[in-house]
Amino acid sequence: MGFNGLKPEDLNQAPIFARPRLTIGLPWRTALTLAYLPPIRVFGVKPHLFAFALERPLYERGPWTLGLRLYGQVGQLKGAFTCPKDVAKFPPSTPQNPFGCNKKSHDSVTQQYGGVEFSGSYRFEHYVPGLTPYIAVAGNFLDNKMQVKARTFGNRDRNRLFAQTWTFSATAGVIYPLTDRIFLNMSLFYTPLWIRRPPATDSENGALFNIRAGISYRWG
Repeated sequence: MGFNGLKPEDLNQAPIFARPRLTIGLPWRTALTLAYLPPIRVFGVKPHLFAFALERPLYERGPWTLGLRLYGQVGQLKGAFTCPKDVAKFPPSTPQNPFGCNKKSHDSVTQQYGGVEFSGSYRFEHYVPGLTPYIAVAGNFLDNKMQVKARTFGNRDRNRLFAQTWTFSATAGVIYPLTDRIFLNMSLFYTPLWIRRPPATDSENGALFNIRAGISYRWG
C-alpha cells in the first residue's frame, strides 16, 4: 500500500520466475533447503532474496508420511510498484493516473518472514507407482517494509511503510518420479491477506494464490 497506505499496489508483476534450490541431507533424517534469487531484473522487478528451510519426517508408516518444516526468507525487491511506467505516461489527475505520478518510481520492498509447516503425504505403490499427493498447512509471521521513491504532482514521496502480521497458508500438490533421480513437483498455494483500506472500516481479503511447478534431481 503506497501513498500513506491509500493506494493498492500490485507486487506480483512477474507472472513467472525460476528460483534454484539446493537440498542437503543431514543426520537424523533432516534436510536443509537453500534457495536464492540473484539481483537480475526480470519483468521490471529486481529481486535479491534468500530462502531457507529445515525439515524432517515426524511419522512414517507404510505409504503415509507426516512431516514438520521450519522456513524463512530475507531480502528485497526493487521496482516501480507505486508508479509503474504504464501509469506515469498519462497526465496527473486523469482517470488513468489518479495519484499524480510524474514518472516511473523506484520503490523497494523488504520481504522477511518465518513460519512452521505441518504436512502429510501418501505414496501410491500399485495404481500409479511413485505418485505422492500431499497437503500442508502453515503459520507465518510477516515483517515487511516498503520504501516509496516516487514523484507525484511535482513533489517527492519518500514514505516508508511497515507491516507486521501473522497469517496461515495451505498447499496441495503432487510429486511424481520421472526417473529414479528426477522428480516433478506441482502444487497450489493459498494464503489469505486481510487488508483494511481507508476510509473503509471493514477488512477485505486480498488473498495470494499461485501455481508452482518444479523439477528436482537427487544425487546419491
